[in-house]
Amino acid sequence: MGHATFDASLVPVLAGMPDVDARFAGLREQTRVERALWRAVPRLAALDLDMQPTRWHAVHSYVARQVLREELASFDADVVHVRSHSIALGMPDGLNGVPVVPVVDATVWDWRLLGSSRPPRRHTRAMMKPSELAERRLLRRAPLVLAMNRWAQASIERTVPEARVVEHHPGVDLERFRPADRHGSQALRVLFVGGRFARKGGPELIEALGDRLGRDVELDAVTAEPVPEREGIRTHSLTNDDPRLVELYQQSNAGLTVISGKVAEFPGEWTLAGHEVRVDAGDGRRDAPGGAHLAPRVGEAEADLLRDRRGGGLERAGGVGHAGDATPRGRSAP
Repeated sequence: MGHATFDASLVPVLAGMPDVDARFAGLREQTRVERALWRAVPRLAALDLDMQPTRWHAVHSYVARQVLREELASFDADVVHVRSHSIALGMPDGLNGVPVVPVVDATVWDWRLLGSSRPPRRHTRAMMKPSELAERRLLRRAPLVLAMNRWAQASIERTVPEARVVEHHPGVDLERFRPADRHGSQALRVLFVGGRFARKGGPELIEALGDRLGRDVELDAVTAEPVPEREGIRTHSLTNDDPRLVELYQQSNAGLTVISGKVAEFPGEWTLAGHEVRVDAGDGRRDAPGGAHLAPRVGEAEADLLRDRRGGGLERAGGVGHAGDATPRGRSAP
């Protein structure tokens, strides 16, 4: 059970393992009541007192248990592989006698610090305590915990020393994302992928492309937020598993994938999926646009075009390597 893109990375691996019979499952659509149970409570949310992350964990874990019980009723599984572990917090002892192996990309507290639009307050950790206790119980009792990167592994080892955790990432199907022959316009195509366009540097990207937009540069923006209407800009609302998103990657000359605005709090040089990545710190504010910029195919001309006018810059890609490696160069993971 997991995200569609994660499942897609497992398919070519499992294809070469004829002795493994795998079934994929995903969360069902939630009811109106279920969605209401984890939504933010306006006045309390402003003070970070509504325990929204913990309620999200509780509801999604409940839905995951329902789905898995139905799947296990018709599939004799030896193990349940769940990504992310945040939907498995209610399964510390497995399910129907089947052990659960959780996949962790970030602990719930680390994700709260990095992935939330709410700045943490003095009492935030206390509000997260139920989720953290459930997480520790899950990781302590799981027969195996798969950490998707060294940073997550180190965090788990600090908080749950007895957890049986290993670093493991299935990688990326490079054949699926291999550049394709260009069709249509021969203009330089730049791709932005990020849920929050403004906070993840979208306006700065448009500014950097300048008056070349619509002339010899085109920008494809995959985002859930409004994008300024302008010649040379196309906006797409696509899910992670949409084949049209893969086509956009294949057709772009330079890809700008903003991983998270919060990662800008850890600036420096990193290696991600075999590419050199520069993390810009923004202007020092917690809500400043910034993030990790990954350029899979950037030549000299494109790198100059995509210069960061705030003084940073995109690092040139260093070729294609093992996907899933997210490690710092010359520094310790945060």
